[in-house]
Amino acid sequence: MPFLSSIRDLAARNRQLLANFSYISALEAVVLLVPLLVYPYLVRVLGQEVYGLVITAQVLAGYCSIAVDFGFRTVGARSVAVYRDSPRVLSELLSAVCGVRLLVWFVALGAYIGLVRLVPEYRAHTMLFLCAYTLTFNELLFPQFFFQGMENMRGVAIMNIAVRLVSVVLLFMLIHSPSDYVYAPLLMGVGYLLAGVASLWYIGHRYGVRLHWPRRRYIRYMLHDALPILGTDAICSVKDKFNYLLIGSWVSMEWVVVYDLGARFTSLLVKPAGVVGTVLFPRLAATQSLSLFRRGGVAVVGFTLLGTAVLFVLLPWIAPLFIPGLSSLLELRVYMVAPLLLSVSGYLASEFLIAFRYARYLLWSIMVTTVGYLVGLLGGIGAGVHHSLLFFVLLCVGSYLVELIYRVYVYQKKTKALWA
Repeated sequence: MPFLSSIRDLAARNRQLLANFSYISALEAVVLLVPLLVYPYLVRVLGQEVYGLVITAQVLAGYCSIAVDFGFRTVGARSVAVYRDSPRVLSELLSAVCGVRLLVWFVALGAYIGLVRLVPEYRAHTMLFLCAYTLTFNELLFPQFFFQGMENMRGVAIMNIAVRLVSVVLLFMLIHSPSDYVYAPLLMGVGYLLAGVASLWYIGHRYGVRLHWPRRRYIRYMLHDALPILGTDAICSVKDKFNYLLIGSWVSMEWVVVYDLGARFTSLLVKPAGVVGTVLFPRLAATQSLSLFRRGGVAVVGFTLLGTAVLFVLLPWIAPLFIPGLSSLLELRVYMVAPLLLSVSGYLASEFLIAFRYARYLLWSIMVTTVGYLVGLLGGIGAGVHHSLLFFVLLCVGSYLVELIYRVYVYQKKTKALWA
């Protein structure tokens, strides 16, 4: 039949894309589902307040992860895609990225320890926060950008899935009471360390890429595009992560867990969009095809709408499985607006602004959004509603809306110029 023949031809022409899509889908499924599977266990064994403290430590370490990554995860993938046939240049690029990340890792560690010692509530749990810092090994050692740029996600998927599954098994074996809370981040951090070392060995064995003392010329080349992304990630983290710290201080650690569950549901719902973007990014960066970008956008919207609708309907049965005795679903239902905004906004950011070399507008969009976030935060403080979880959920959703509006405006402006 002509229709089936055309489908087979399309699959044959995009065999590598389909293979990468399968590997990334499997990895993202594990990344999302494994934490959700252990969520009820950790809430029950550690208690909602202690688990809220664990989440806070992980969020604080997440700020350091942003610094260590230095924007290379996206920019590095584009550079690797361009020079994928030159092992010599790839060696220079990988060495430059790893060298910068190692330096930043030590600087961030000093700042992190200083902050933990400064805040009394954090200082009382210093060991937990030190264990949480091991999560930065993922950004320091695991070169996902390299595999993404080479359009070979098989190695990434296998190693990450193995690390997470082993960590889950050890988690159930080692965590039996609230006093075992330090193992929650530590097990994953050690897994990241082992996966990172194994991946660097694999790159050297498979692609002939060798690490050496980085040259300044290649460091400058990578930093030129990475710095705007770093600035974007750092500013973006204010609105994405700062709420965790404020909720823990102004509401309670118990409500941190509820907010985190909403964030995890959001991450689950936007991951299909992220998979589409991750697979298409190297092709879009190389070809800058608007037609491919738009087809991917349709898939992003469709996946997110379907997932959000299903979760919204099933939420009364799903939420109590994670947090027994949860008294209100209002905050989580309001949070369900976020995936619809975030999936489209994120796709525009990575697959258009970065892939089409408009990264400077990405930074501007985050700055505009952060200003909106801070204005909303100050307004809530002035109105005296900042002790409510619902306020922070509305603040989060409103920030994503401002971000999306700006990026759609830039997209329309630039596509008109491209077609002119």
